[in-house]
Amino acid sequence: MKRILFSTALVLIQFLAIGQKIDFENVKFEYPKLPLLPIQVTPKTFSTSIILTYEEASNAKTIAWDNYIVSETARAKKEKTDYENKKASTQLTEKLLGTNTSKPSGLPVFKEREYVAKIYDKSVVDNSVIIPGFTKGENGEAKITILVDGFVSGAFTEKTIDPNAPKPGVLISSTSTTPKPNTYCYELEIKNMITLKIENKTGAVLQQIILPGTAEYTKVLSREFTTKAELQAYGLTNRLSFYQSQDENLFTNNMKLLSEYLANNFGIVPTTRNTSIIVIRDKDVNYDDYTQAYEKAMKGYNWLSNEDEKEAAKEEINAAIDLWKKAITESDIQNKKARINAKVTEATYLNCAEAYCWLTNFSEAENCLIKLKSLDLNKYSNKASELSKFISEQKKRFKANNK
Repeated sequence: MKRILFSTALVLIQFLAIGQKIDFENVKFEYPKLPLLPIQVTPKTFSTSIILTYEEASNAKTIAWDNYIVSETARAKKEKTDYENKKASTQLTEKLLGTNTSKPSGLPVFKEREYVAKIYDKSVVDNSVIIPGFTKGENGEAKITILVDGFVSGAFTEKTIDPNAPKPGVLISSTSTTPKPNTYCYELEIKNMITLKIENKTGAVLQQIILPGTAEYTKVLSREFTTKAELQAYGLTNRLSFYQSQDENLFTNNMKLLSEYLANNFGIVPTTRNTSIIVIRDKDVNYDDYTQAYEKAMKGYNWLSNEDEKEAAKEEINAAIDLWKKAITESDIQNKKARINAKVTEATYLNCAEAYCWLTNFSEAENCLIKLKSLDLNKYSNKASELSKFISEQKKRFKANNK
């Protein structure tokens, strides 16, 4: 009889565990992401100034090369003419004395040309200066100066690539294989530093920053060749075109970095939040409060991007929090059959943490995550980790805009 009762109880516990469903309802809504480095001007307008700091030097190098070509061409031509104008007797005497030279061809032999950084149209740079939430135009309240230092490179060096060399973290196969031959390429270190300076109308500097990712050299490689002779032949005929392609690629990449940096650090960016609200369902246990809280939170989150609905959004989110907090008072993490058992308790703290974040009550949001961690259940650790990072980022942005 005892065995029958025990089996019945076990089946009942399993039924309760199966009956309770913890659903992560995916939600997606828009919100205004605040700047990390707000530009405190009113109205939010700015003008731009683009300075190519290397422009004069590049132009001077181009002019110097053109002059060199003219000079060397004239020198070679004169050398040939002078030789041809010598008297035959003089040429014979030089030949006997061994001081004669072969007849000059009259064709100049030029030294290897130095690559000159490409001068870009300033409008291309200006088109990358966009700050969401601000209007760009003449005589703005803020002035943003972009200083582009131009393409700078290190030595154009040969590099040997050994395909048989062990790679970090990759186990070497015990099966013997035929070694692959080495290949050869050129390696080049490049950079194009960009500086941002932001001033107000009085000329006071609000921010001056080197664009992250532009001050350090990065390594680029040419295509690979099977022999050094092929590589060197490529270098003789394609060195300048390789430099130019890397100059253009780097410039394009830096313009992308510039746009992203301005938007992320200075702009008010309409951003999509992909998250979830956890809803508890059970056909035998009443979880209507979680359904109601989900509906209220969802309504509130969807109203966040509408300035006219912000207060109403807060009311809905607060109402959802009240329902979740009331449920938490029933928490019994030791009892799997409890309505608010360990898993539901964890889920509820996650819901509250997200909701408090949108009310800019970051201390309560962080407190919910601390309580969640203290349970030491780790059922939803991935979700908690993502939420912790998001709350930290939102808190940093909020503080920067409310000093």
